[in-house]
Amino acid sequence: MFLIFFSITLIFANIYCFIKKKYLSLFFPCFLLLPNFYAIEISKNFPLITITRVMILVLYLYAFFNRKRFFSFKEFLFHLAKKEYLFLLGYFIFRIIPNLFYITTYRDAIQTIFSIIFEQFAVLLAVFIIAPTKSEQFAILKSVLWAATFLFIVGIFESLTSIRLFDNLYTVSRPMLNNYYIRLGLLRSVTTMGLPNFYGNMCILVTPLLFYVLYLTRRKIYIISLALDLLAIIHSGCRSDIIFYFLISFIYLILIFKDKIQLRLFLKHFFFSFAIVFVWILVLSANNESARYFYSGTAKSLLNTFGFDFDLNANAPTGVSGYGDNEDGTYSRLFQISAIDYTLKTKPFFGLGSGCESRGDIRYNYKGVLKPGYGFDVGIVQVICSEGLFGMIGYCSLFISLFIVLFKAINKQRFSIENSIFFLLIISYLLCTLSTSNMPFFLTTISVMLYTRNL
Repeated sequence: MFLIFFSITLIFANIYCFIKKKYLSLFFPCFLLLPNFYAIEISKNFPLITITRVMILVLYLYAFFNRKRFFSFKEFLFHLAKKEYLFLLGYFIFRIIPNLFYITTYRDAIQTIFSIIFEQFAVLLAVFIIAPTKSEQFAILKSVLWAATFLFIVGIFESLTSIRLFDNLYTVSRPMLNNYYIRLGLLRSVTTMGLPNFYGNMCILVTPLLFYVLYLTRRKIYIISLALDLLAIIHSGCRSDIIFYFLISFIYLILIFKDKIQLRLFLKHFFFSFAIVFVWILVLSANNESARYFYSGTAKSLLNTFGFDFDLNANAPTGVSGYGDNEDGTYSRLFQISAIDYTLKTKPFFGLGSGCESRGDIRYNYKGVLKPGYGFDVGIVQVICSEGLFGMIGYCSLFISLFIVLFKAINKQRFSIENSIFFLLIISYLLCTLSTSNMPFFLTTISVMLYTRNL
C-alpha cells in the first residue's frame, strides 16, 4: 500500500512541478534521497531503471523546454578558458580514462562511465542552461531541507521501533545495498540511504544548509529541524558523524566569529536546538531502559574513540546482546588505507577497476596479513583502488575547481554568510569521505549549487 501511495504521489508531483516550472525543487530532493532499489527491473542482464534515472531524463526534457541559456561552440571555448571550468572538465576526463581502460573487461566500468556522463556531467549542464534565479535556488534549498527533515523523523522512528518504512520501496529482485545493524539494542537508522553511515553523512551534509536557512529566515521550525538532525545522527549510530557535527559547527563558529550578529544568532539557535536534544534524551531515558542504555552507551563509545576504556556491554538490558557490530570502527577504516599501497604497487595508473570491492580484488593489510576486501569505508581508498592515480587526479581537479569558484566569490564579497556555508559544505563532504565511500550525487549537487549561484 505504501509503495502504491508513494509512487502515485511522486508521479503527480512530477507532473505538477513540470507544468508549474518548479521541477528543480522536486528533482534535487529525489536525486539525493531516493533509494537505488526503488527501480524498474527489465532483466538481470540489463542495468536497473531507477526512479532517480527516470527523473534525470525528465530533467533533460525540462531543461530543453525551460532553458534560459543557449550554448554555442564559441561560448563553450570562452568558459573553458576559465581555470575553474578547465579543472571541472578535467574531473570528467580523468575519471573516464581509467574506466575506458577496463571497458572490455568489467561491466561495472561501463556503468561508471554512464553515471559520470549522464548522472553527473549532464545534470550539471542541464541546470546550467536552466539558469535558476536566486529565488529558485533558495526554493530548491528549502525543498532539500524539508525532505531531509522528513528523513530525520523517519530515521529516529525507525531506530526506536525497528519499523523500516522505506523497505516497501524495494521493487527489484536482485540484491541491493540496504543493510541494517543493531547497536546498543536499537536499530541504526538507514531510511532510504542504504547504510547507516550514508544516512549519517546525509545528515552532516545538510547541516551547513540548515545553518544558512536558519540565519536567513530566523524561523523556529528550522531550530527544531537542527535538533532533529543531531538526534538522527545519534540514531544512525555513526560515531564519526557525531564528531563531524560538532567539528563543522566549530569551524562555522570560527568563520563567522568577527560578525557579532551572525555569531550571536548562531550560538542562540545552536544551544536552543542542543537543549531540545538534551531534554529529549533525559525524558526518554527516564522512562525507557533500552533508550537509557542506547544514549549512555553512545556517549561512552564516543569517549572510547578519544582513548577512554568504557565497557560498552555493561548494564545491557535483558535481551540486548551489548554494543553490537564494529566496536573497533576506527581501526577498521585505518587498515583499509593499506589497500592504497597494494593498488599502487600492482596497478597504479588505472586502479583495480570499478566494482573491484564486489569482486574481492582489493587487498587490505589486516594486522600484518593481506586479506581480500569487499567494501569501502574511506573515499580516497575507493578512488585509488577503483580508478588509480588517474581517478585521484580527477577528484583533486574537481575540488580545485570548486575552491577556485569559491575564492573568486570571496574576493568579490569577502567571507559572506553564503561563502562561509559553501566552504563548510566542501569541508563537510571531505570529512564524510573519511567514514564512507563517496556520495557522487551529493558532490554533483554541491557543484551545481556553486556553479549556478551567480548566474
